Amino acid sequence: MLLTVFPILLYYQAFLECHALECFSCQQLNDVNNCNTTIQCNDGESCVLDSYVHTDGTHRFNMGCLVNQRCGASGSPLAPVVGKRQINNCHECCSTDRCNSGMCSHLKPSNCVDDESVDCARLHSLLDVCNDVQHAKLICPKFCGLCNVVDGNWALWSSWASCDVTCENGTRLRTRTCTNPAPAHGGANCIGTGTDKKECHKELCPVHGGWSDWSHWGECSATCDFGMQRRDRSCSNPYPSRFGDNCYGESRDDRFCMPGPCANGGWSDWTGWGSCTATCGPGLRKRHRRCDNPIRSPMGQDCQGSHEDVDMCSLQPCHATISAFSVNHPHNFTTKLTFSHTIYQIGGDFDPSTGTFTCSVPGTYHFSVNLVKDYHASYVYCYMKKNTSNLVYIQVNPDGEGESGESAVSQSTITHLNKGDTVYLGTCTSTSYMGTWSSFTGFLLYPDN
Repeated sequence: MLLTVFPILLYYQAFLECHALECFSCQQLNDVNNCNTTIQCNDGESCVLDSYVHTDGTHRFNMGCLVNQRCGASGSPLAPVVGKRQINNCHECCSTDRCNSGMCSHLKPSNCVDDESVDCARLHSLLDVCNDVQHAKLICPKFCGLCNVVDGNWALWSSWASCDVTCENGTRLRTRTCTNPAPAHGGANCIGTGTDKKECHKELCPVHGGWSDWSHWGECSATCDFGMQRRDRSCSNPYPSRFGDNCYGESRDDRFCMPGPCANGGWSDWTGWGSCTATCGPGLRKRHRRCDNPIRSPMGQDCQGSHEDVDMCSLQPCHATISAFSVNHPHNFTTKLTFSHTIYQIGGDFDPSTGTFTCSVPGTYHFSVNLVKDYHASYVYCYMKKNTSNLVYIQVNPDGEGESGESAVSQSTITHLNKGDTVYLGTCTSTSYMGTWSSFTGFLLYPDN
């Protein structure tokens, strides 16, 4: 006797009292009405119908026995015999012989009418049936206010999309939507997946060529100055095949190499001294040398130092009137800087013991100071004074930041002196910070008429 609709309380009573049920037993059915085999259940088991979605998208059914404690909404022995419908499975238990031929196959009535065999008010009072929307809509839709519930249903599958690769193995997709109709007012969503895929196979992909690593640089083509060196790579990582692209770019690379200079410049011997710049009185003479012994190569360094040397030359006094001096080696400093070495002295106007030049011939004079800073000092300075006025301020401080280092600065001036005027170096730093080659020079350019 097939089960159609039984009063829910009779389900419940039979579930508690019946033993060793005879139930339909079939697997992977497309239609539950096609099952013709039965099975004798063990004590404590009830008939069950299990629904699932097969990989091809169709609904399949398994029918057989289930332990009583798994029946119902919560698995409790007091749970309603109208079981729990889940997303992927349908569990509705019954407890009379051959009762599950109609399980999970409730038809939605065309009108919103409650099942006449069920007392919906009492069922809801005892078992809170209205909270199980998926079953209440089939038994007590009007009582539970579920007349507008719409269960979702799949629309047709879309066409298969094109393969997602152009070569070798890929995937094609198709989709469907839960819109035929769409679930509404608490209705069940569609069971299964909205996406389906299958493999697609294309011809083998082309293999595009790839560069290998560069080789090490080869030897320089020259042993000094400029040369060239080379490195190579090959289109073998991988080799192009199956109409793949060849490598783009160059397989050979060249660059300049500079092992070192072939020759640094060297000075030739000094030439002889040139003629004096003055025919009388103090003058200058020069000599030269060239950086060609040897000539430097393109990568070589120039000669270090000056190509020109200058020296004072002293001829006969002009009209018996001449005054000139040059001293170096700073010796002592009190109010005036003195020097311990006289390079030359003409006219006798400079007093080395006091460091003072006293004019005996009125006229226009040239004075110069070369101040050398000792390596350990941060700076050195002096004032060149005319009588008590400052003519020149000279300071050796090449970076302006007080850094140590040996350096020198020269300063000169032209001034007119009357007879008896004095010129000297005063207000200087201690001579212990001045280099040996610090010097003080002066000479008469032309006397007054």
